[in-house]
This record gives sequence, structure tokens and C-alpha cells, in this order.
Amino acid sequence: MFDALSGLTTPAGLTLTGFVAALSIVLWDWRASLAAAFFVQVAVAAVAVNLLSAPPQWALIQIAVMALACTILGLSAVQSMRHSLSAQQAGSYPLRLMAIVFFTGAWELLGIRPDFLGFGPDVSSAFVWLAVCAALTLGLGVNPFFTAIGLMLWFAPVQAMTAALLGIPALVAMIGILQLLVALACSYLMLAEQAPRALAPATLTDIAFPQGRDLDMGRERTPATERRARLPRLPRRAPVRSETAPAPDAMPPSGAPSTRTKTP
Repeated sequence: MFDALSGLTTPAGLTLTGFVAALSIVLWDWRASLAAAFFVQVAVAAVAVNLLSAPPQWALIQIAVMALACTILGLSAVQSMRHSLSAQQAGSYPLRLMAIVFFTGAWELLGIRPDFLGFGPDVSSAFVWLAVCAALTLGLGVNPFFTAIGLMLWFAPVQAMTAALLGIPALVAMIGILQLLVALACSYLMLAEQAPRALAPATLTDIAFPQGRDLDMGRERTPATERRARLPRLPRRAPVRSETAPAPDAMPPSGAPSTRTKTP
């Protein structure tokens, strides 16, 4: 199986893996992110087997764990991502594209060619780039789904390095269990986000955020000042004079006690 994936272990294949991870950040769509996370896991598993001499059985287990984690996240995303407000709070497409272009330009200008632990410059660069993409995903969004995606991009190279360097099955299994726990926790947080909340207007701090829309309820949100302006105004009650009050021309002389009764 992994012989057929040997094309992903070439420099062009490693570049394609990094491009897929960066593209998922630019698109910022839950479907594209799930596909990118699974593709990255398959590519990293192929690198671990073909270049780092990791056992193929461990790589298959890692792919199966990633598939299960993506399934868990996908089932929750189908129910919650449509009306999730926090999923939109990651800036605009130009902002995310500018971030990717900035890091890519800095990478090329500085000539970063890491080579650690004997993995070779190509594999080391690919792993470092995946860590950069994971950090960008965690930093741009506050939604639990994209937090899970960022951690999945980080788990993939960590599992490959652990399997290649240490070769301890229990440690690889613990990382897989931790990966599933992260998927379950973020899935629960996605569903909990849909619980009824107060209708207080959310504080929007970016011009790209949706303005005045209640995405959780699927309808336009009316500002509080406008709601107060639309409330019906009650007519003011005219002051009521007492029936025993004297006429204006029959007012008592100055200094005499007044017989006018005070009205409430």
C-alpha cells in the first residue's frame, strides 16, 4: 500500500502536502479542513514508512485513528457549523492569504532549511511547515472545530517522529488515544455552542465579521436602541384637578391658608 504512495515522499510530494495544509487555512471551510487533515496524515504515514523506516502496521493504525477522528468531527460539524458564530471569526480570505504569503516569503528569504534528527532537509522542512500551519490554525480561530484541526495537523508529524525514533508501541498508542480524546472534546464543545444563549449583541472586532446578524437563530438581529424606539409610547395623562378646588377668581387673599388640594 505504501509503495503506491511513494510519490508523496518526493520533494514535490512534500511540497504538495504543505500546500494542502496551507490551502485549508485560506479556504477556512470545515469540509476542506477535514479532507486536508486526512490527506496530511496519509502523506506523513507514507513518509514515516518509506523514508523513516517506521513499521507499516503503526502507520495504518495512525491513518485509522485520523479517519475516526475526522468522522467524529464531521458528524458534529454537520449539525453545528451552519449557524456557528465563532466559525466565522477568523478574518477574511485576504487576511488569511496574506498570512500564508508572509510566512512563505519569510521562509524563502531567510533560506530556512532545517535538518534535525537525521530526517533530511526535505522531511524536516515539511514537518516544520506543518507545525507552522497548525499554529496559524490555532491562532486565527476560536471555534472548537478548527482548534481540533490545528491539533490534528500537529499530531501527524509527532506520531511519525515518535514511531521512527523511539519505536515504543505504548507511546504511539497513547498519542492515538489523545488524538481521539481531542476529537471527542472538541465535538462536544461544538454541540454545546448551540445551546440557547442571551440575545445580547455580540461584540464584533473585525470589519469582516457579520454585522448585526443572529447566526445562531438564523434571523436578523435588531439593535437594542431600535427595539426601544419601536415600543409603543403611552399618552401622557393630563393633571386632574380636584372637584373641591376653588376657581382662579376665588383665590384666597395673600397670607390666608390655601384650600387647594394637592393631586398625586
